[in-house]
Amino acid sequence: MNQVEAQSRDGLWVLLKLEHLKTQTMGAGLDEEETEYTGTSVGDCRLTVRADDKIDPSRLISLFRAEIKRTRGAVPAAMQPFYVYGLVVFEWEDRGQSDDDSLLSSLKELVTISDLRRSVVAPQ
Repeated sequence: MNQVEAQSRDGLWVLLKLEHLKTQTMGAGLDEEETEYTGTSVGDCRLTVRADDKIDPSRLISLFRAEIKRTRGAVPAAMQPFYVYGLVVFEWEDRGQSDDDSLLSSLKELVTISDLRRSVVAPQ
């Protein structure tokens, strides 16, 4: 598990935590009704993003989805953001060996150059 902190251009904090999830590999059993588990292997990645509650999660989702697709070749699913807690979770299938530090570094760079504060709509 790797973790990095970043601050957006407009001064809001973001914490990124990348972890690899283990998946079970199944093989054929002795007869048609049996399934045999042959072991576990790393298969999926999860990026958990904790952010200041003033950040617009839709901006994070669009920025991070594009960057993960560019660097990892997979479009991540994004769990519905928890607005109250400032939490967004991304998951995708890992398609081979890749450098976690470079992904976190590029995501941190995206945060530092972006304005992520929610837009305030004036009452009418």
